[in-house]
Amino acid sequence: MNLMKTDFELIGSCAGILGSLLLALGGLWAFWGWLCFAVSNVAWVSFASMNRYKKLLMQSLCFMLTTAIGLHGTFPG
Repeated sequence: MNLMKTDFELIGSCAGILGSLLLALGGLWAFWGWLCFAVSNVAWVSFASMNRYKKLLMQSLCFMLTTAIGLHGTFPG
């Protein structure tokens, strides 16, 4: 699948918005919110890497770490 740079930007934005909504709902939705954040993080890391946006890349990698912590804390089971 050949994704364009703008596709990563759109995916990152939409997944981040959906993730924040689901996280705000709380409860069982929180896990799905963190998963959306993970998708958003991957998209933003890809976008920043392709465009050589070093500061955005650094921020997105840090957000990946906080997302991993959030996923671990809300993992069902």
